[in-house]
Amino acid sequence: MTFSRAHVDAWAEACSAMGNEIADADGFVAVRALLRRFDAKLVLRPLLVEAMLCEAADARDLGSATERWRLLVDSDKYTFTENALTEEGSSAPLPSRFRNTIAHELTHSLAFRAKEFGIDLTLPAARGNQKPSDVVKEVERHTEKLSPLLLAPERALDGWFPHTLERLTPDHLTAARRSMGISRFVLIQRLNLLRSYGDGRMIERRCFRNVAVGVGSWARDGRAVLKGWPLFVRFDNNESPAFASALRRAKSMDASMLTSDPSFVFNGGDAHAIALEVPAGTEKNPESTTLRLELLVENSKRRTGGSFYFAARRVDGT
Repeated sequence: MTFSRAHVDAWAEACSAMGNEIADADGFVAVRALLRRFDAKLVLRPLLVEAMLCEAADARDLGSATERWRLLVDSDKYTFTENALTEEGSSAPLPSRFRNTIAHELTHSLAFRAKEFGIDLTLPAARGNQKPSDVVKEVERHTEKLSPLLLAPERALDGWFPHTLERLTPDHLTAARRSMGISRFVLIQRLNLLRSYGDGRMIERRCFRNVAVGVGSWARDGRAVLKGWPLFVRFDNNESPAFASALRRAKSMDASMLTSDPSFVFNGGDAHAIALEVPAGTEKNPESTTLRLELLVENSKRRTGGSFYFAARRVDGT
């Protein structure tokens, strides 16, 4: 292990603070604000990779001036106008994958620019059997995990998931992610980070109790396939639906396994909500009890490769 928990916590705290600092009144974090905060200039050019960050050739002459760094992005993959960058906001965000790429590269830079942002990620002495590639892999792993903290700050989450919100629905999640300019995957990753980072109170809100949220996609043959990652699962007493544990292990699952009801969207019908009773339990005893659930699916186009949110909410008790 290269980075200690203290290293990662400091990294996360820095990302959280910056996200809240540069978010606008709606909680939206614009790419131009991220670039400004990290003293970086965006440069579109043909690359063999999606993006990379490097120090400007004339950095020494720039001194404390802004744009000391160059964030190079593959122009063959991303194209947009300067006007789109200047006017980006919650009503007109740049593509979510592009935004995540920018956040990823800038979060990545904290591993070697940490002291510029008031934290210290100085690495302990490497073990004798540790390869440089191992360090790179770990930096990438933490970067992918923590970059949602920049794009979905607590200010935005507090607005979309207030104390008064009773339940999570796919349509609400879709509206929230579009307003923040992030993908389905990034929003679920961000919800999972509520367990570890922040003041610990938001995760206790009613909408985050007794619910599982994930992503699925439409296969070429018209089947709906649920993905094992990312998943947000939080049920009282850790008694979650058995299908959630099975989905994590299998990495994907034919959605029709959850119900054979022909009226439901997973089976070719038009209904996007259904009540069902499923086996449930802990990780060690996944089928020790049963839960009554409401299963909801995002009303999206059923095109090959198209993604959708699904949410399974407990309807008995709380």
